[in-house]
Amino acid sequence: MKGRLARNANIDLGLAILASTSEPPHTCQTIAAYCGCSRQRIQQIEHKALRKLRATLDRNRTLREAFVNEFQGLSKK
Repeated sequence: MKGRLARNANIDLGLAILASTSEPPHTCQTIAAYCGCSRQRIQQIEHKALRKLRATLDRNRTLREAFVNEFQGLSKK
C-alpha cells in the first residue's frame, strides 16, 4: 500500500473536505462517490458517529447531575 492512504483514511479525508465546503448538504450517495466507497459504508459511519455522540451526551448529563446533587448536598450543610 505504498503511496496510498488506507481506505478509512481516504474516507476521513473525503468527509473532512466535504465538511469544510459551503455547498448544500450532500446525500450519502454523493459522499460515497466522493470518498470512493459505498453508500452503505457512509451510513455505517454516520450511525457509529451518532451513537458515540449520544453516549457522550448521556455521560456528560449523568456527570452534571451527579455534580449538581453533590453540590446541593454540600450547600445544605
